[in-house]
Amino acid sequence: MAKFVHMADIHLRMIEKKDQDILIKFLVETFDKTIDYILNNNIDFVVIAGDIFDSPIPTTQTKIYFAKNMLRLQEKGIPVYYIRGSHDGSKVIPGDIKLFETFRVITHICQYEDESHTILKPVTDPKTGIKLYGIDGESAGMDIEKYNKLKMDKLEGNSIFVFHNGINQMEKLQQYMDVSLLPSGALYYAGGHIHKTMKQSIEGKNIYFPGALCLGYGWDDLESYIHGHGGGFYVVTINNNVEVEYINKFRPFEGYIVDISADNKTSEEVIKEIKNIEPENNKVLLVKVSGVLSSGKKIDVNTVELQKMLKSKGALHVLINIKNLTTKEYTNINVTGSSKEEIENNVINENREKIEDSWIPEELKGINNFKSILAELEVEKGDQIESQFIDELVSNYKGKYLKEGQ
Repeated sequence: MAKFVHMADIHLRMIEKKDQDILIKFLVETFDKTIDYILNNNIDFVVIAGDIFDSPIPTTQTKIYFAKNMLRLQEKGIPVYYIRGSHDGSKVIPGDIKLFETFRVITHICQYEDESHTILKPVTDPKTGIKLYGIDGESAGMDIEKYNKLKMDKLEGNSIFVFHNGINQMEKLQQYMDVSLLPSGALYYAGGHIHKTMKQSIEGKNIYFPGALCLGYGWDDLESYIHGHGGGFYVVTINNNVEVEYINKFRPFEGYIVDISADNKTSEEVIKEIKNIEPENNKVLLVKVSGVLSSGKKIDVNTVELQKMLKSKGALHVLINIKNLTTKEYTNINVTGSSKEEIENNVINENREKIEDSWIPEELKGINNFKSILAELEVEKGDQIESQFIDELVSNYKGKYLKEGQ
């Protein structure tokens, strides 16, 4: 008999400040309670199907926090088996996850019998005898090449296969891998990368995606979380058969979404509509603004100040997304180029007159100054929530390049 936890897409990150973002605190709270559950429920081992960290080079505080929790499990004789996810590193950037394997804090199960990587080598759990096979995930589906190279018909014995990619037959999208690429014969297929809770038996393969443990990565995952996806993990018992239970009782917050259409509205009207929202107390509020403004500019909608205002009215946390907000003059921009630099030049030249007539100060006009601004904006996100990072970036550079009142 074996009893294990299957989790994925933790996207662990911490902000090294006393006033940590409340969403990061929720992530830490969820992870803490998950580790407590594992310690108190006779779990034999843990499987993490990729994306332990949100970045291949996590902060020192994040690494220390993760190590302490893994050592808690290690002290109780509960091993952790993992594969690398697309956020944990790659061939080019191996990432700091390798440190934890080197010091035997966790065990990497993407192993091969041969140098040409055609035969997978199992890692056997010493207590249960379960064989664990896995293939590391890569960004942009580059890991599919690894599956195409395999020359093995069936996995051996009582086994689990761990992977970090979507399945076309489950997501109805051709950007993921076909189920036929998964080696046959495993009792349980532990998936990661898809941030929705999904399960399906296809071609005799029992495939499970637990979804992101808490926040996932970016706005779309927050929205998915509020709609009920993710926020948990599977507890799997293998005896004469396979029993699977989904645990999501540690979801730390409730939230809701307000959609605002900007079609045929001025920027002032959109701002007024946002200000008129009456937030529900102690809930996370996501505001989605989309559409084409009749007049005004996207930059008029100061998301940082509006978020502060709505939070002061009782919301637990507020995020405003204006990614899909635009103006008529920018709805159709068709440019070509054979290189990144040429495309940038063509975009600026195509729209320079519109831009220079609007908000750019006189001393910053001209293609070279535009490109200087673009270069300065190429900064690393680090451990911040994506929408928060964008808001702070815009706010910082508005202050640097725009005159007061603009």
